[in-house]
Amino acid sequence: MPTNNAKDAIYITKQDAKRFGFKFYVSENPCKNCLSRPSLRYTCNSNCISCNRARYNKGSKQ
Repeated sequence: MPTNNAKDAIYITKQDAKRFGFKFYVSENPCKNCLSRPSLRYTCNSNCISCNRARYNKGSKQ
């Protein structure tokens, strides 16, 4: 049964994510802005999803 625990995350490289056609990948390295670990990142630009969401929400409230 799948869980949402960080310890159960499967780390893959960006290159492997692109090869398999994934939109996201889990990076072993923490995000330099929000320090989330593991950090879920977009394959197309390597942006952290948490930081991207916060950036979008901050801009849409203005």
